[in-house]
Amino acid sequence: MRQLLINAPFKGDPALIDITRDLQIRVTEREALLRRIVQQLTADSRVVAAWLYGSIGRQEADGLSDLDVRLVVADAECQAMLAERHMYVERVAVPLLIQDVPQNGPPGGAFVLVHYIGSAGPVFVDWTWQPQANARIPTDVHLLFDRVGLLPENPTPRPTGPVLADALTEKSIFIWMMVQMAAKKIARQEPWAAIIILNYAQQALEHIKWLLSLSEKMPFFEPRQKGRLPSHPAEQMAQVRALSRETEALMPTIMNAGGQVPVNVIEPAYRFFDLVDAMIADPKSDSQLV
Repeated sequence: MRQLLINAPFKGDPALIDITRDLQIRVTEREALLRRIVQQLTADSRVVAAWLYGSIGRQEADGLSDLDVRLVVADAECQAMLAERHMYVERVAVPLLIQDVPQNGPPGGAFVLVHYIGSAGPVFVDWTWQPQANARIPTDVHLLFDRVGLLPENPTPRPTGPVLADALTEKSIFIWMMVQMAAKKIARQEPWAAIIILNYAQQALEHIKWLLSLSEKMPFFEPRQKGRLPSHPAEQMAQVRALSRETEALMPTIMNAGGQVPVNVIEPAYRFFDLVDAMIADPKSDSQLV
């Protein structure tokens, strides 16, 4: 067994990498692992239903995708099964890492991240257990089996009336706070914080679009936009301005739906953006920050 020394980390050899081959290896090993998982689940009468969610469930999988496995357990057996969850995932294959993430688990259930041995890096599996009582089958999953005839999950209803108005108001205020905070981080040359804050603002904007029926699905909890990460401060400020303009363009629709928009902050926000743009253009501006 290789002994990993703190002062001599394993670096690998990029020259040995063949991207097409290695991605296919990952898919092949993931499918083989899935077959073992399904075999174990179908042989366990305590598991009344199971499905794959995530990118595989949405039919968007690639060579880097996880296996996201949801187990629905008979209510009378759930606590006992949760108590042995680590041993349960170890019976499938040799794990390299096991991590409980209780905040990601459903009520009465559990969520465990597992990395299994693979030839082109670990094979990732997210295991979720939940009791049968409140289980419903979502629409965007790949059903493995259902022994008890679970009902389909109802789509999340869009709020209406005062609830809708309050949600639109809260998200609108949040966006205008976040874009200015992101601009401040950009001016201070704190790009990691700026990108995180911009992601928060982008998620709020996507939620507004869903509330207004401008998008079909409620936005995912993490950003899904693709493309090159804006690395230069000027590019990051362009993102700030684009997000602000898009939010501003939705103002009439938000107000027609009963929401309130912080109109008094918009002009000062753009004035602040002008200051940040000027600071980015002036290499001496850092010395003026006190």
